[in-house]
Amino acid sequence: MTFWGIGGIYIQFNMEEETYLAIYYDDFNQKIKTSINEVKDWLDNNNKEDLSNFIYHRLHSRYLKPFQYSSCECEDCFKNGFSMLA
Repeated sequence: MTFWGIGGIYIQFNMEEETYLAIYYDDFNQKIKTSINEVKDWLDNNNKEDLSNFIYHRLHSRYLKPFQYSSCECEDCFKNGFSMLA
């Protein structure tokens, strides 16, 4: 639980334990959730392989994958603001 307040007024929030930096689908259409803590660990441990895989899949699923489908078959899965504007 997190408490936040301004001017003596405090609000209680029920927040998830993990905050996700990205949620995307890998090459096998499995949902991948990457937390901020995972990325921090990769940076601390200089884990270039996991970092590069994360960056590739995140950018690919966000900016390229929506345009691989000519019909509406996966419109709901890959719909985002960038693809709508493009």
